[in-house]
Amino acid sequence: MKAPRKFRVLAGGGDKPADRRARDEDAGEVDELLRLAVQVGGVGIYQTDLECDRTRFSPELCRILGLPVGTEMTFAQASRLFDERDQATVRTSVETASRSADRGKWRGVHRVVRGDGTVRWVSVHGRRIYRDTPDGPKPVRSIGTVIDITHLKETEDALHENERRLRLALDAAQMGTFEADLSGAQAVIDAQEARLLGLPEETRVVSAEELRKRVPFEDLEASDAKQKRLTEGGEPYHHEFRF
Repeated sequence: MKAPRKFRVLAGGGDKPADRRARDEDAGEVDELLRLAVQVGGVGIYQTDLECDRTRFSPELCRILGLPVGTEMTFAQASRLFDERDQATVRTSVETASRSADRGKWRGVHRVVRGDGTVRWVSVHGRRIYRDTPDGPKPVRSIGTVIDITHLKETEDALHENERRLRLALDAAQMGTFEADLSGAQAVIDAQEARLLGLPEETRVVSAEELRKRVPFEDLEASDAKQKRLTEGGEPYHHEFRF
């Protein structure tokens, strides 16, 4: 009677089902967090297959551009979404990026025209992906993110307009402005203040010692006493003196 054969089973390095499930769950959680971050942050994503000449937009980007979700178009059509005033700048940025150290990466702040005709400001971070060929690098894909920053631009423009109006008011009233650090050792002045002080108009920094020499002693003594009381109490400082 023959002895029973013995078999040895060699277990490979494969993962246990539980490990695979845990990894899949982790990957799914990361994908969900990324999706939520994109939605909450209002980040639009585009990708262009340059060989097939098709550009696809994420739902968030469709909302930014005022397009139906799922919209696809050619690369030329997508390029025309930029305001005519910015199209040349965008083309230059993309072409310049192809010759930079970070080949293909580009970014910019540009205007886009939504589907309803309104103009929005967007911040774009893009990248072209190239494939090496005997004739040199050939662009095959383009990907990037888009964020609507219209509210930031409007705030910035409003601040600039307020600054312009303030400057007009200061010039009309012959008022200058200065800014000094806590040490009071020196002050930064504007052109109007320089003119009032009899300094060259381009002067921007003056020492406190130089300014104090121009004030009569009795006015300076009264000014110092008042300034000390007000600054210790955290109040605005106001005083009149001869110069």
